[in-house]
Amino acid sequence: MGVSDSLLPTPQNLEQIRALSNRRVAIDVMRSLRSAGVDTPEIPLYTSSPADVAAFINSMPRSVIKAPWSGSGKGIAWGIGRVEVPVEHFYKGVIKRQGGVVCERFLDKVVDFAMEFSVSAGVASFAGYSLFTCDGGSYSGNILAADVAIENFLCEYISHNVLADVKEKLSAELSRLLSPACYNGFVGVDMLIYRTAEGYRLNPCVELNLRMNMGAVSRIFFDKYVAAGSQGGFSVMYYKNVGDALASHNAMTERYPLCVEQGRVVSGYMPLSPVTSDSRYSAFVVVCDVEKQLSELYFHK
Repeated sequence: MGVSDSLLPTPQNLEQIRALSNRRVAIDVMRSLRSAGVDTPEIPLYTSSPADVAAFINSMPRSVIKAPWSGSGKGIAWGIGRVEVPVEHFYKGVIKRQGGVVCERFLDKVVDFAMEFSVSAGVASFAGYSLFTCDGGSYSGNILAADVAIENFLCEYISHNVLADVKEKLSAELSRLLSPACYNGFVGVDMLIYRTAEGYRLNPCVELNLRMNMGAVSRIFFDKYVAAGSQGGFSVMYYKNVGDALASHNAMTERYPLCVEQGRVVSGYMPLSPVTSDSRYSAFVVVCDVEKQLSELYFHK
């Protein structure tokens, strides 16, 4: 199409990135973090044996089975202490197509978030937090807030020292992992805070996202375009019926009039994608000019 080859990744680059995006790599990263002294949940099992998957599901009340490559909450099945036919079809199909599956113990999740890193020439630097929400396992949006506010919110569950330690050790681990400089750009490390009988704990590496991910977009949008003292949310919505997206857009425009001062959003609704009568998806932000408790924004987004 006329684009210079120098601007495009080579097939070898793409194969390296694909290999690094395998959920099996996240298991290796978690294992390295545990060896470095980071408290982690039970290390997930990667297997290509359907019998091993069945035994894993049968060994605990709830479990999660994941395809090595998938996105946006897809490629996941849930075990309930016994092997059901749809789940069996899922993991046998994934093993046939992708060579294996990841088996994880179910965790009683409280908060989804990520640490974003910027990678250049094999060196990973912390680039900010992503505090996001999921709907049925699929990404639904991000909280727009300053890094310090997000960290303070996370520290209601996990100590600052734990977060600082994970941040430092992940920077070193990602730098080691990407040292051949096969990838430059953002890496999002998805994490979660979960509830146990002894209190809250951190899963420091659910998966790696080697791409310009939604958390990085939200972080950049807030830092560049949201006024000081304002917070809000970034959302991606799917509309089942034709016309619903435009109706919602018109209602939000009227309900939350946009206020921009000196190039930054103070408050209001701003669509980030065109919305027409045929639209089925929309991406948008809603900003308020009062700093709220992040728990209010997060749990009632």
